Amino acid sequence: MLLIIFIVGNIDCNNINIEHYNRRVECLHKERIALLKIKAELIDDYGRLSTWGNNIDDDDCCRWKGVICDNTTNHVVALDLQGPGRDHLAPLRVRGKTISVWSSLVELNDLHYLDLSYNDFSGSQISESIYSLSKLQHLDLSSSYFGGLIPHRLGNLSMLRHLDLSWNQDLIVNDNLDWLTGFHSLEYLDLGVVNLEKVSSTWLQTISNLKTLKSLHLPSCSLSQTNTTTTLSSINGSSTSLAILDLSSNNLNSAPTLFRFLNLSSGSISLIDFSSNNFDERILEALSDLTSLSHLDLSNNQLQGDFPQSFMNLINLNYLDLGYNHLNGQFSHMMMLLRNSTKLEHLNFAENKLIGGGNYLKLHESYMNLNFLDLTYNGLNVEFSHMMMMMLGNSTKLKYLYLDGNALGGPFPNLSRFSFLEELKLPNNTLNGTLTEDDIRGLPHLKVLDLSENQFLTVKMSPSWNPPFQLDHLLLSHCNMGPDFPRWLRTQRKLTVLHISNAKIHDTVPYWFWDNFRMINVLNMSYNQIHGVIPPDLSSSSIMSNLYSIDLSYNQFNGTLPLLPQSVFRIDLSKNSISGTIVDFCNGSSSWGFLDLSNNLLSGEIPRECFTNSPFLSYLSLANNNFSGQLPNSSGGCSLSSLRLQNNSFEGEIPTSLSNCVGLVVVDLGENNLTGKIPAWIGTSMPNLMVLGLKFNNFHGSLPLSLCHLTEIQILDISINKISGTIPKCLNNFTSMRIKPDSTKLDNFISSSVYQDRESAQLMWKGKEAKYDSALGLVKLIDFSSNNLVGHIPPEITSLVGLIALNLSRNNLVGPIPHDIGRLESLDFFDLSRNNLSGGIPATLLQMNRIGVLDLSFNNLSGRIPWRNHLQTFSDSAFLGNPGLCGDPLQSKPCPEEDDLKPKKPMVKDNDEDGDENSDSSYIVNEGFYICMAIGFITSFCVVLGTIFHNKLCRIIFLKMVTCVVDWLYVKVNVNKNRLKRHFEN
Repeated sequence: MLLIIFIVGNIDCNNINIEHYNRRVECLHKERIALLKIKAELIDDYGRLSTWGNNIDDDDCCRWKGVICDNTTNHVVALDLQGPGRDHLAPLRVRGKTISVWSSLVELNDLHYLDLSYNDFSGSQISESIYSLSKLQHLDLSSSYFGGLIPHRLGNLSMLRHLDLSWNQDLIVNDNLDWLTGFHSLEYLDLGVVNLEKVSSTWLQTISNLKTLKSLHLPSCSLSQTNTTTTLSSINGSSTSLAILDLSSNNLNSAPTLFRFLNLSSGSISLIDFSSNNFDERILEALSDLTSLSHLDLSNNQLQGDFPQSFMNLINLNYLDLGYNHLNGQFSHMMMLLRNSTKLEHLNFAENKLIGGGNYLKLHESYMNLNFLDLTYNGLNVEFSHMMMMMLGNSTKLKYLYLDGNALGGPFPNLSRFSFLEELKLPNNTLNGTLTEDDIRGLPHLKVLDLSENQFLTVKMSPSWNPPFQLDHLLLSHCNMGPDFPRWLRTQRKLTVLHISNAKIHDTVPYWFWDNFRMINVLNMSYNQIHGVIPPDLSSSSIMSNLYSIDLSYNQFNGTLPLLPQSVFRIDLSKNSISGTIVDFCNGSSSWGFLDLSNNLLSGEIPRECFTNSPFLSYLSLANNNFSGQLPNSSGGCSLSSLRLQNNSFEGEIPTSLSNCVGLVVVDLGENNLTGKIPAWIGTSMPNLMVLGLKFNNFHGSLPLSLCHLTEIQILDISINKISGTIPKCLNNFTSMRIKPDSTKLDNFISSSVYQDRESAQLMWKGKEAKYDSALGLVKLIDFSSNNLVGHIPPEITSLVGLIALNLSRNNLVGPIPHDIGRLESLDFFDLSRNNLSGGIPATLLQMNRIGVLDLSFNNLSGRIPWRNHLQTFSDSAFLGNPGLCGDPLQSKPCPEEDDLKPKKPMVKDNDEDGDENSDSSYIVNEGFYICMAIGFITSFCVVLGTIFHNKLCRIIFLKMVTCVVDWLYVKVNVNKNRLKRHFEN
């Protein structure tokens, strides 16, 4: 507590008499009562104010925790009620409203120091009465859930040196910051996350008038700049002594304006944080004169181009963060420009566009000794060993090296020179060769080793090797570690993250493994060929009690489901050979957020209460097992986003409790024995639904019109059921399907870390199943096949121009194919087979040039097949079973040659609405047409008959021609008579 006394400005810290302050001080009765009133108004669950008592032995408030009195006047001069700063300690905070607290605080009118930070005051306002604390020099109300308008009378505290109101998101600044000008001695100001958007035109001018300000923190305040000449000239020449300036996470874009307003001095400013703004590369030149800078953060801005030469002036830089910009050029060149910054320890160029190459040898002239280097996701394409030895040759104190997502190649070098290294991250590169224990045995401090996604790298350690380090994180996924299980891991007893998926391990899990990693938090050994039995009980306090995520999917584990600790949030045991029931496993469901048990041998019924106690469960997949009984019930507070229960033996109706899951995006209940009607509430209770799979069940009744409310739907599969009725015309309400395939919401849903590689869709096509995985976000399909649907295909369906697959086969649909079906230019699968469709094939079908699979077979279609363009790639199987179709590719049914000459027949719409060319009238029209054509043909030759007849050769040719024409007419007329006869007989 003496430290607080030293902070208080009213106390002469240079002339403190220790014996004087150690003598017993008794607080004033009035101030003791005020403090007890404050305690009475607060909720103190953990007894932080337990020393504030009412007993006679506790009557000296100067001995209470957090209370400091002046040894001369006995007045309370400091009150420190700061709560714990970490979120997981939030229950230790005192709570309550502060209406009465403020009235009691003003009784402490000698107060110099007041800290109420990191508590919970439930949106209470800062009282106007605070101005009565006229001697206050330090006020900290940060992170305490204060709200309402900041009182302007706060500016009456003219002696205030330190003001911190940050991280109170509900505080309001109404019209101006003029009240700040009353702080004549203010040195520290922090208004972080307080919304200052309403004062965006004046905040700079107000701040510039605080002449004593040394530390300014305005992060995430919605600040912007107004560049007006009059305002600039009015404050030009003002001086500040700013040493620390934090304006991060705003909308600022003009560094010269800021510097002119604040008149930053090259001799005073040491820290600038402009991260997450909109500054461009011009700010680099503006900053190059601030030679006193030791900390500079310009990450997440709009910097482009190469590094400026003028940065060589920043010789005092210790911390430089330029990550998440668009800087390009060679990394070696940038390092050369920083060679004078010999104090530089922290350097971040993450996610820029830097490349390798350049003269690395000159870097030996640099004497910087980096502690931290982040070059993740650039374009470095040099050998890793070359970079380490040449570019970082002098940085032997390097502790943190992050090189994720580059193109660093070559073999893994010996890193013994970097003996201080604690974290080495090289995932997503192109390393090759073999990593052995000799390469890293000289790293005794190593805690994090991440070499994942280097598929050409082999990791071979001796099974008996005892490393000099104890790793905290080990990530070697997609490296070659197999075929044996890495036995050297037995020595690593502090691992919290172990990720060795897809590491080509073909072995059993050693007996010591499950008991060895008691601190493990994340365990991922998926996509190997690991076999054996998972211990039946991992929930014991001595085994993996801190487990948060376990992924053993795509292996060969057998046995039964293990009991898992209550701490587990993410569970993936899919694609194994685990058998038995889920009954005991359900006991730990209260903390589950992600559960995938698909593709196993599980069976039996699911207990009714299994998932009712899972308020955080967002992903559930039990697909491809042999579960039976009723579908599991969801809880009243259902948070499911994805539900996959397909290919089991569930029966009964869809439970109404599922309507509570209003956030569902994916629902797949296909390939079960479900019955009943499709619930109407699916269309109204699930507004975000994008995938609905109900295929291969026993649903009956008609399609509910409420399905048309699913405006976000992209995959709708109700195939192989007993659905009757007509196809709703309101399908054009499917807004998402009316947009051609592009980046979609489903893409974003799938790409999230929780669901990535877990979402897929299947489309039945001619008895085969086509599966979409990585491109699922682009798939938009409707499959109503194998039902009892009747009526016409609604023309509204042609507005769904984003459809990739449309399958209406094996129903009882009638009428024509919609004339403008060609609007569906994105179709890849198109199946209308085995219905009763009639009429011709629309010529607009030729517009569907992306179509890969087409089936119009076994209908009553007629006329010539539009055999041009892309349709010529299909065989006759796409058109078989349509007696009235003719022409290519139906070789056995050529169309008459006259078809090319005949006029379009008149549309007859009586009982024959489809205009079927096999009707009686069509045969009569055709026969008359042929006779008239023959007569006209003969008549045309009579004109020249006289001249031809006198020439012998011409006469012979002419007679032969007439004979051929007569023979052809005889055959044609008889063929049509036979067709007409068969028509009436049928």
